[in-house]
Amino acid sequence: MVLSNDLPSLNFKPKYLSDVSSWHEHLHFAYDLVAKVSPKNIVELGVHYGDSYFTFCQSVKDHEIDCRCFGIDTWKGEEHAGRYGEEVWETVIEYNNANYLNFSNLIRGTFSSAVSNFKDHTIDILHIDGLHTYEAVKKDFYTWIPKVSLNGIVLIHDIEEFRDDFGVHELWQEIQKTYSCFSFNHGHGLGVVFKESKKRDIDFYFTKFSDNILDSAYYQAKGESLTLEKERDSLKHKNISLIAEYEIIKKSNESLVCALEDQKLLTEDLKSEVEESETLLVDIQNNLSSTVHENLLLLDKLKRIKHSLSWKITNPLRFLRRKFIDPFQRDKSFFDARLYLELNPDLQESFGNDLEGAASHFLTIGKKEGRQFLRPQLSSRLNYKEWIHEYDKMEGSMIEKFSKEYTELKERPLLSVVVPVFNTPPKILLETIDSVKRQIYENWELIIVDDDSNRSDIIETLSELQDYDKRLKIIFRDENGHISEASNTGLENVSGEFVLFLDHDDLLREHSLLRFAQTLNENPTCKLIYSDEDKINSLGKRVDPYFKPDWNPDLLLSQNYICHLCCINVDLVREISGFRKGYEGCQDWDLFLRATELLNENEIFHIPEILYHWRKGGGSTASGAKAKEYVFENSIKTIESALDRRKIEAEVELSDESNNYIRIKYNISKIQPLVSIIIPTRDYLKYLRVCIEGVLTGTSYENFEILILDNESKDKSTLDYFDQLSNDERIRIIKTPGKFNYSKINNLGVTYAKGELLLFLNNDIEPISDNWLTEMVSHGIRPEIGCVGAKLLYPNDTIQHGGVVLGLGGLAGHAFKSFPMDHSGYKNRLCLVQNYSAVTAACLLVKKKLFEQVGGFNEENLQVAFNDVDFCLKVREQGFRNLWTPFALLYHFESASRGDDLSPKKLKRFNKEAEYMKKTWKNELSFDPAYNSNLTLDREDFSLGLPRSRN
Repeated sequence: MVLSNDLPSLNFKPKYLSDVSSWHEHLHFAYDLVAKVSPKNIVELGVHYGDSYFTFCQSVKDHEIDCRCFGIDTWKGEEHAGRYGEEVWETVIEYNNANYLNFSNLIRGTFSSAVSNFKDHTIDILHIDGLHTYEAVKKDFYTWIPKVSLNGIVLIHDIEEFRDDFGVHELWQEIQKTYSCFSFNHGHGLGVVFKESKKRDIDFYFTKFSDNILDSAYYQAKGESLTLEKERDSLKHKNISLIAEYEIIKKSNESLVCALEDQKLLTEDLKSEVEESETLLVDIQNNLSSTVHENLLLLDKLKRIKHSLSWKITNPLRFLRRKFIDPFQRDKSFFDARLYLELNPDLQESFGNDLEGAASHFLTIGKKEGRQFLRPQLSSRLNYKEWIHEYDKMEGSMIEKFSKEYTELKERPLLSVVVPVFNTPPKILLETIDSVKRQIYENWELIIVDDDSNRSDIIETLSELQDYDKRLKIIFRDENGHISEASNTGLENVSGEFVLFLDHDDLLREHSLLRFAQTLNENPTCKLIYSDEDKINSLGKRVDPYFKPDWNPDLLLSQNYICHLCCINVDLVREISGFRKGYEGCQDWDLFLRATELLNENEIFHIPEILYHWRKGGGSTASGAKAKEYVFENSIKTIESALDRRKIEAEVELSDESNNYIRIKYNISKIQPLVSIIIPTRDYLKYLRVCIEGVLTGTSYENFEILILDNESKDKSTLDYFDQLSNDERIRIIKTPGKFNYSKINNLGVTYAKGELLLFLNNDIEPISDNWLTEMVSHGIRPEIGCVGAKLLYPNDTIQHGGVVLGLGGLAGHAFKSFPMDHSGYKNRLCLVQNYSAVTAACLLVKKKLFEQVGGFNEENLQVAFNDVDFCLKVREQGFRNLWTPFALLYHFESASRGDDLSPKKLKRFNKEAEYMKKTWKNELSFDPAYNSNLTLDREDFSLGLPRSRN
């Protein structure tokens, strides 16, 4: 059978094609049907994304037919098409208005409500494709058939679908008994119904058609060909490794999958809101119950005391004490002059470092004025919503403040913002652009690089923007190169000295560029600046803040903590040739690693403020690493490349695939220096034995010696154990007589150490993983590393030590104390190797040469407490980085052999050592670069707190 050459569909290519393929195999027939019938009115019930409807419209327009088209739908979805958001309606109406507005009308409503708009016998082609249950489609057919003209045609889709509650096939069997019909079995089945009775000959309706128009094989072949072309083009777009070999997709739109993913994210966000509220309520209830209970106990105790004989006898003495002693003694006992000045900034200029004057002011004036002198204790943790309300609202007064700061800038460098774009919904992109245009800092340029988008609406939007603002540069690429190549194209066109990269759907804050310009003014040598960030969820709510540490190179090897927003010197970026293709999903991480390798620490700056809102979406890594599976592979590739450049032998692996935790195993097979394990002790054999046996039998690293520093043990069982250990050539018992002075004892032990590395170990430590020492040594021998700390657990498997944070509780404290052992911590920091300002000496490894270089532990001023923090800070002062690793895992029974630290004598010593730390390390304790000034100093959990100035 020879096919006629006059079929319009022979050269037909749909101008509109969504990712919903259910109608694609019938588009050629629809195109021919309109061309041959030349209808006056076409009505479609159930438009969804509009593939069939816009094919009708395309044929009307291509063949210049005088016809009106009507598409009717609620655009909310139903059980068969699925539920979806406004984006489907927005896509369809935008395309309709841009292409067929003069003859096409989209009616948003139900089929039943719309039928009254049409007179009987006026519809020439009616397409029914709504809800596919038998009852629904039957109602649609018999409600609308009177509106169809005598020579009209009705199309019914999905007549070959038999799954679930699809019932179109049942209605189709009934219709064939009454009406002239034929059908196509492919593409889920399409039934064609003629209004005239079955007695009329079918050919009557096709006098304008070729003889072969009913040859379904032709339309099936064309439909399958179109479907295969669509699938091929989609694969070209999705397959990054083959993108250069294939022609990218020509026509695409948001798919149903994206709509469903957005709904899923919305549900998750709402669930998080509920859980957050429930948690807050539980905290409040617990605090209330605890307070009531404590008050009852105190009232009972007070009642019993007041009725006692001693209370009555000492009444005159209490009167004299209240009158002459308590007013001053009470205030002095709780009074901290430094804290008083911190909480009352207006007094700082008057008193400076005059702490006695500040104390006098409080007793004589401040107390009467009701001035604050104690740090407020938070009854419950601040959630992010509360924190924003208290400390981060962008109010009019703040805008005025920032505007004034802008006028005070001495230098106003041009800042170039590069935004790569691909098929971004115009509404979203315009919000991103507006966030740049609203900047208080005015000397910027915005370079938007379209990466060969095939959405006509985004192309039109960008074209209109070109003439809108001279600070905007719009660049259209001829081929899709993905984000790396698109960003590099933008980089080639920047005019500024510094460049910032902004994702096409994210947002800047009004003062973002101002903060970067201020940093550049204050630090002319800086080459790279990054800020804190949060996310915008599908509800438009700010969530999930990331308050980052200052420059933390080992954390950067574990996690791309820099991320957004980053401002980099343009010459530096060009020197390293910009972004590298093949690192998609990690391209910015790879860039940061290569850039920072060329910088000194004083050229990298961190702004501890939220300056970037990362929009959460189905395809964005902001919604989790699982959103882009290839990120896993490229994460390892990124770190392996960094280690290769640095000529470091190491193995890179994902320590937790589900969370994309990076672990670097440094190769020390060729270098295994002797480690001197120094263990101070006094009796408490049950702990010491566990410690020693654990080291001897639970350590895979073999080249070590053990120095037990015996501080006057007296128990016979302990002394007998020492005699037993003396037979092991790896162990030496060294007598250290005198009162317990941790610093002095360990310093003495170092003089006996033969090892290149020292490991200070408490006698109540028990190894859990046998590679603990190998892990610590692998970092300790790195030339840039000072002290190495381990992950220590309490016996109940909660965290005892996850690094030391300066400033906690006014001095220092252990990060994540009492967290479950398998908790990931704040931003996964309990799972990642990173730099801390200090680590506990309960298990601390350091080079012997470095220990001696900084003078060891301070045995004069810090005999027991804080000597490890002091030591770590001295090491840091020498330019070394201290490090904590979660991959050295041990139990710590918390100073079991030292006894009670709460005796009056020991408390006095503790307070003295605390004062020494505050005086010696005042600046260091006020700001920890491994922490963040927006996080609390009242708890160890990295929860939100009162923002603190670095000054």
